[in-house]
Parts: sequence; structure tokens; C-alpha cells
Amino acid sequence: MLLILTGSLIGFWDRRDSRLKSQAQPFIAAAESYRARHGEYPDSLPIPATPEHPDGELFYQREPDGSYIIWYGATLGESTIYDSNAGHWSEGSARQTAP
Repeated sequence: MLLILTGSLIGFWDRRDSRLKSQAQPFIAAAESYRARHGEYPDSLPIPATPEHPDGELFYQREPDGSYIIWYGATLGESTIYDSNAGHWSEGSARQTAP
């Protein structure tokens, strides 16, 4: 029974992770497009909330060096972060705060 529950939870988190990374792609493209037109990333990038998550699940943050991150909470105290400098997603501490 425990194995079934564990497998179900892992499947849920994997699907959520894939869904959020997919939903982030238009915002990554928008930030890159803005940079191509203006020479820098935007200070903010509105990412709409959904009825299920009125506070939002994805967050954009411009970093002090001019780059940006898009992040979402993975587990308590941990985030999955897209870093524009690295150009990929990674796991990290939730050092960010929601706008």
C-alpha cells in the first residue's frame, strides 16, 4: 500500500513539474524578446494567476546583475528555478520572494 501511495505522489509531482516548466516557456520567450528589443530584461513580467492558484504558481524576478529567474515552489523550502544566465532549470533554496 505504501509503495502505491509513494508512486502516486511521485507521479503527481513529476506531472506538476512538467506542467509548470511548460507553462513557463512563453514567459521565458517574452523576457528574451523584450531583451532583444530593449537591450535588457524587463524589471517585472506579469505571470497571470489561475483560479486554482490565485497567488500564482510561477514567479519572475530580475536579479541584481540584470539577468532573471523564473521559479516555482517544488517542496517546502525548495524551489525549481530557471536561470537566464545558465539557460536551464535547477533545484535550489527558496531564496526568492513572490512579488
